[in-house]
Amino acid sequence: MSDIHQNINLPAGSIEKQTTTLNLGPTHPATHGVFQNIIELDGEKIVKSDATVGYIHRAFEKIAERRPLYQITPLTDRLNYCSAPLNNMGWHLTCEKLLGVKTPKRVDYLRIIVMELARIADHLICSSIMGVDAGAYTGFLYVMQYRELIYEIYEEICGSRLTTNMGRIGGFERDFNDTAFQKIEKFLKEYPAVLKEFENLFTRNRIFMERTMGVGVYLLKKL
Repeated sequence: MSDIHQNINLPAGSIEKQTTTLNLGPTHPATHGVFQNIIELDGEKIVKSDATVGYIHRAFEKIAERRPLYQITPLTDRLNYCSAPLNNMGWHLTCEKLLGVKTPKRVDYLRIIVMELARIADHLICSSIMGVDAGAYTGFLYVMQYRELIYEIYEEICGSRLTTNMGRIGGFERDFNDTAFQKIEKFLKEYPAVLKEFENLFTRNRIFMERTMGVGVYLLKKL
């Protein structure tokens, strides 16, 4: 749970001013374990922030030291479960570069398809959750059905959905079946129009726009 403390700042000769210190994270659901952000609030305005990064580090490197290369793919799933195949492919590409492995063109193309689907799925969840946090809940409910379609494609490719353990060093565990390609074609046909509707749900939402436009502005000072 986040900790809240009341502070009363009394500068000499000024009117009493009360602020609130909020310990945001690193526990879920505030920041998903990514970082700790101790913020000082004046109402809804952040007047000071003390951020500590590094909480996402979960000894991945030390765990990997005691495993052969092919057993590390399930670990890369956990680096970001919103786009697990991207991390899987990144690990495989690294190993192939280290070992001097040349993959067939078909593998390269299939990987690009999977990684693009993972990128879209990640943006869907991150953007829609941002809407939820800002008071625009409808978009989240709407686009989750298309994230589900991507998961169904994953399932056809590797038998898994969220943490996929997808692919292998040098290629894939198996070739894509006909159903996987049919689902990919269905997604490509439907998604562009849905993405435009998704965008409109936010850009035409007064609450979302008022809470995201002109906030978090950083003024850079010349050194």
